[in-house]
Parts: sequence; structure tokens; C-alpha cells
Amino acid sequence: MRLKDLFIPENKNVWLTALFYIALIIVGRLSATEFVIVYALETVIIGVFHGIKMLTITFLSSEMKHNRGNGVGLTLFFLVHYGFFVFIQTTFFFVFLSMGDSRISSSFGVSNFLTIFQFEGVRIALILIMISHAFKYWFNFYKNKRYQEVNLALYMFQPYVRIIIQQFVAIIPGFFIVFGNGGLAVAIVLILIRTVVDLFFAKIKTSEAAFQKAVDFFMKDYKGNNDKRLEEENVVQFLKLIIEE
Repeated sequence: MRLKDLFIPENKNVWLTALFYIALIIVGRLSATEFVIVYALETVIIGVFHGIKMLTITFLSSEMKHNRGNGVGLTLFFLVHYGFFVFIQTTFFFVFLSMGDSRISSSFGVSNFLTIFQFEGVRIALILIMISHAFKYWFNFYKNKRYQEVNLALYMFQPYVRIIIQQFVAIIPGFFIVFGNGGLAVAIVLILIRTVVDLFFAKIKTSEAAFQKAVDFFMKDYKGNNDKRLEEENVVQFLKLIIEE
């Protein structure tokens, strides 16, 4: 990826998001710890909106017109499985943060959620994230009838890769918060990591050459011959789902 490619118009939202969070931290509206918490809790918001999208596909898609029961079943399965996945990670996450912040408890339960929602910076950031996802759902998924174009069974897995990356970039800087005093530097590092990941997704979304390189990367260890074309089609479809907004 060439440096100038990072500044193409399609990437402006990525840069604006990064600059917005930097501004919040610099003016003191969001601390480094709160910033890590916000990134972790975005997992929950993404899951809620993904469940809404799956129900939209189930009840509005022509393909699901005679198969809505399975659609509801897949949605419930996703919510349970994804919810369990999020519960385990957030439990570990709170235990981890409790080592460096006396306000956060290492015990199970909803007490930590009640505690962090009292942080002003967290409340502001989560509200803005929810508004952002609501707009994306309305304009990028519902209004343009994107729900007519996707396969529900495949679409169910769309958030997982991005969520794994998100949890990774949220927890790694947390080590510096617990064992050091990174402050602003830690938050900036986190923003940079997340921005690079978002720029990568934006690049393969807008460049056919970059997208094909990503497909080739996932196909390089594929040994099958007879089903290679089918396997490549599945990789292409899944990558398209991952990078869609």
C-alpha cells in the first residue's frame, strides 16, 4: 500500500474517526482507560445491530419469504453464541482492568457495567457509536435494500473476524495501562492500531488488486483441486461481507 493511498476520499471517515478520538483525549473528555473500555464495549453494539440486520433479512428479503422460521432460528443462534463469546471476553477484560483501576471490580455480574456507564467519557463515546451504527444500518443496509443481496447463513458470521481484531487491539494497550503509566501515549497507540486495521479494510474494499491479493493470501495453502473454484468463491463472498459497512 502506497502512502498516498491512505488519503484517498474513501478513507476520510477512518481518519475523521481517529482525529475525533484524539481530540476527545487531548481535551480531557476521555481517558486512556475509558478509551480502551469504549473499544471493548463496541463489540456489544455491533452484535445488537447485526442481530437487527439478520431480522431485517429474515422478514424483508425475497429469498427468505418462505423460510422465515429458519431465519429467526439463525438469528437466535447468533445472539446466543455471540452473546456467550462477548460475555467471556468482557469478563476477562474487566478482571484485567481491575488490576489497574480500583473503580472496576474483578467479580462477575452487571456491577461493572453500571460502574463504567457512570464515566462521562464512556457515555459520550457510546452514544456517538450507537448513532453512527444506526445511520449505517439505515442508509447502508435498509434504505438501499442491501438485505436483498446477502445470504443469511453466511452473513451470520460477518462480525466475528472484525470483533476478534477489535478485542486484540483493545486488550494489548491495556497491558501498558495496568503495568505502566502510558497515559496519552497508550491511547494514541491504540488509535493508530485501529486506524491501520480500518485502512486495510478500506483498501481491499476500494481496490480490486488489493482485494485479489487478500483472496490469494487465504487461498495460498488450499490443497484441493476439484473444488478450488468453489472455495475461492466462498472466500470472495466472505471477504466482501467482512469489509462491508
